[in-house]
Amino acid sequence: MNKSISRYLYACMCILCAIILGNWGQSETTVDGDKKQQVNFYGSLLTHQAKAQMNVDNISIGGKYKQIPMIEKPTITKDIQAEKTETNGKIARQEVKLDVDPKTELVTTKIDLSEVSSLQIPNPQTIWSYQKENGYRKIEFLEVIVFSNNQQKTKAHYLLEARTKIYCDEINDAGPIEKEVPLAAVNTLKIDGYKFRTIQPDGAKAATPGCECQPAAKAPAAMK
Repeated sequence: MNKSISRYLYACMCILCAIILGNWGQSETTVDGDKKQQVNFYGSLLTHQAKAQMNVDNISIGGKYKQIPMIEKPTITKDIQAEKTETNGKIARQEVKLDVDPKTELVTTKIDLSEVSSLQIPNPQTIWSYQKENGYRKIEFLEVIVFSNNQQKTKAHYLLEARTKIYCDEINDAGPIEKEVPLAAVNTLKIDGYKFRTIQPDGAKAATPGCECQPAAKAPAAMK
């Protein structure tokens, strides 16, 4: 075989292998880089610092709008007590130290935003923490109250990693303003509904007209 042809085939094989390996390395996510997610959840957001709520869309929790893992909040007992931390003579926050690994020894529930009416962060100054022995990194959580969108507005209490962010776009006449909101800053996030997007010929995504949906009436598991 001619050497030039061999080099050409070798180059093609290298390119093909790179494409295959690149696709294998990509993890599935509900947010694709800078592109908007396929399902556009919209509602309103009120932070602990703001006096008025803002209208938002493209809502996701930690980059997800479905199968969001939340740990069911344990009951505070005599063995699990909140320790108060003081800063300059003032109580800055409380820390609840867990003696079990929440990710492996507590129940995890996967929540879809289509099941949610609203969620609240009631006590951003109360941190739930777990740390293994031998200097492992401490994992911190915040309590999240999830209200389902059924008629009873069923309420359930969960723990979510404190480093989680709420991603959304503030609706503005001049155009959407992208927001990254730390979980501790959230007072109340309301989900009013959602729209599906379709793929346009040029590859751009757009909301499907006339396909405006209310969240499905499925309740998260209620805590006793």
